[in-house]
Amino acid sequence: MKRDVEVADPPVGFTWGKSDGEHYLKSTDGELRRLSDDGWRLLRALADGEVSKGDLDGTAREVVENLESEGYLHSNEPVVELRQPDPIRLWPRLLLFVGLVAIGLSVAWAEFPTMLAPNELARPSRLVPFAGLVVATIAIHEGGHYLASKPYFDPSVRVGLVNGTLPSVITETTQAWILPRNHRLWITLAGPFAQILWTLSVATVYYLVFPESALLSTFVVAMVVGTIFVLNPLIHGDGYLLLVDAFEMTDVRTTGIEHLRQRTVSLPAVYVVLSYGFGIGMTLLIAASVISFVW
Repeated sequence: MKRDVEVADPPVGFTWGKSDGEHYLKSTDGELRRLSDDGWRLLRALADGEVSKGDLDGTAREVVENLESEGYLHSNEPVVELRQPDPIRLWPRLLLFVGLVAIGLSVAWAEFPTMLAPNELARPSRLVPFAGLVVATIAIHEGGHYLASKPYFDPSVRVGLVNGTLPSVITETTQAWILPRNHRLWITLAGPFAQILWTLSVATVYYLVFPESALLSTFVVAMVVGTIFVLNPLIHGDGYLLLVDAFEMTDVRTTGIEHLRQRTVSLPAVYVVLSYGFGIGMTLLIAASVISFVW
């Protein structure tokens, strides 16, 4: 994102941006912190010299000290605004994605009867190339998120647990919260978009070059189903992010966990129970499938 220096030599400097009416601070580590209106007014007053840190006490002083210790506020550095990027048109990309998924579902439906049985897929001559294609799919999916994010910030890739239980490769795009909503939606959608495009490319090779390959047929069906699976909002990944952005919700999971701790019944609390229950159920199902596959 483009950076504009607002105040070159303020008493307290920081990097900030505004998205969908919310003010955010960006730390030296690239982390984002959303500010309340009162918090934003306080920082502007500090940067403009209207008040000094010595004038603060109580909650205001504690907030400023915490922001300094976490790398959001700096002495002897400018106030920098992160300018919003040019708007993007999301609906043509969304329509194309829906069309690709519809084609993928048609192909999967046609190929489902030819899928390999688990014991047939377990043969090393089939399992190794199948696993290689799956690894390539994961890389392409995460590459979609990465390339969509790269013009605006530096995303990172890590291995972590989704829903607290499911191991997964994760492209960290937290910094996207400082972008307009359409940009955030596209960054999230870019992973499944890349995955379905890759899957249909493999399907084309299958039909044109290897029409007898049960391995490729099985792979195509599995990856189409996988694309639908990652769009499930009960998974704390693409589906969840699309849900909260599409309906302009914030902190659903965090709020739900806090409500559960307080024994408060709410929609966020219900979501957390369903999503973590889904994660545990999927983990048990995968474990059972692997055990039956091996034995």
